[in-house]
Amino acid sequence: MMRGLAVTALAVAIGCGDPAPAAPTPPPAPEPWSDAWLLAQTAPYLSDATARRAALESSLANPTNLYSKIRLAAYGHGTRGWDLLPVWNPRSVPVTDALLPALARGEMPGAPVEPLW
Repeated sequence: MMRGLAVTALAVAIGCGDPAPAAPTPPPAPEPWSDAWLLAQTAPYLSDATARRAALESSLANPTNLYSKIRLAAYGHGTRGWDLLPVWNPRSVPVTDALLPALARGEMPGAPVEPLW
């Protein structure tokens, strides 16, 4: 009888203890196309051909038109197609009203030397 009472008292004491702390709630996912969302996509996009392929597929408004079919056939495979091309980051300058007269004279504007990223 005494042993049963001790076990019951122990069970009550354990049951009355502080509850285990809840796991922290993860922050909400960033809104698609927000700066935070784009930053979160950077590492997978740059390092994972499957992620690049998924990004391409989800961005196509009409995957059945000719241009979309060409892109799907050549991109995001990892070991073939456009994935084998070297990284190309061409330098450019915006075409502004101030630049138009020089362009009309056939002059080429200088582009920044520093890469964008």
